[in-house]
Amino acid sequence: MSIVKRLLYAKIVFIISIVLSFLSIISVKITHPFFSWKLYSQPLGTHGYFEEYRIYSKMKENDVFHRNSVRDIPTFTTDEYVYAINYFVNQTLTNPNEYKWRLQVLCKHLVPNADEYKIVLETYCPSDLYSKSNQNKYDTTTVVSF
Repeated sequence: MSIVKRLLYAKIVFIISIVLSFLSIISVKITHPFFSWKLYSQPLGTHGYFEEYRIYSKMKENDVFHRNSVRDIPTFTTDEYVYAINYFVNQTLTNPNEYKWRLQVLCKHLVPNADEYKIVLETYCPSDLYSKSNQNKYDTTTVVSF
């Protein structure tokens, strides 16, 4: 085989590989919605509103409920903290007689030294929370209190 034919074949293979690479990228973007920059700018995939449960606590000396932050504690990571609250709140809403006391024990463990607790459903849009003036821009609904 001559050198000219080899160079021609190499060019053809190169062009075919470029075309197939572009087709691959296009097909991945169509079939996999998270294959784009939106994974970083919109990690939840939408501009919609989201809901999460948060523990609010009150001491006897103050008459105001305090919003407790989600944080690592010695027995729970941040993710476990959120998952445990979600699980027990959802179980309490479906079967309050069996799970309300368990949720109360969890709250006392996560936020000790409080006299009263309430679980609040916070609704917010992530894009609204970016600026410092809107950091507390969320709607709250009390779900469970004890």
